[in-house]
Amino acid sequence: MDLRELESLYDAFAPAGYAFALQLTQDSDAAQDLVQSAFLRLARRPRFTILNPRSFVLRLARAGSSDLGRVASRGFRGAEI
Repeated sequence: MDLRELESLYDAFAPAGYAFALQLTQDSDAAQDLVQSAFLRLARRPRFTILNPRSFVLRLARAGSSDLGRVASRGFRGAEI
């Protein structure tokens, strides 16, 4: 996927992805991270394998929020400096 196409998809679907991720996480930073992660994964996939980019981004955001929930339930708070 070329940069121009990715930018177009980001402009079209990032706001919906962020709103969805924010609803799931109730955390602005985590929601932004989930959307960024979703678009990084989208950029690494060949375009022909993704039939619905919006659905793909939302599914990745949901999966990422589930991963965050599992990490939080284990008590991981990140590295302290």
